[in-house]
Amino acid sequence: MGVEVETYDPNIDEEEIELGKKIYFIGCGHKIFKEYKFVEGSHVIDPHRYLPKLEGVTYTEIGIGPRV
Repeated sequence: MGVEVETYDPNIDEEEIELGKKIYFIGCGHKIFKEYKFVEGSHVIDPHRYLPKLEGVTYTEIGIGPRV
């Protein structure tokens, strides 16, 4: 569909992704993502519902069950 996608897994990738005004899907519950300072205007999809909420960032929490 012509959409550019970047992936990052702190357990295997040496370089972190550059944070910017983007859409992020956090597919794994790594603790490091709790420390990320997502840029204002970004959208974070957080199926684990564990990230702290930053002002100016939109969060979508999906899934069922208890929070991680």
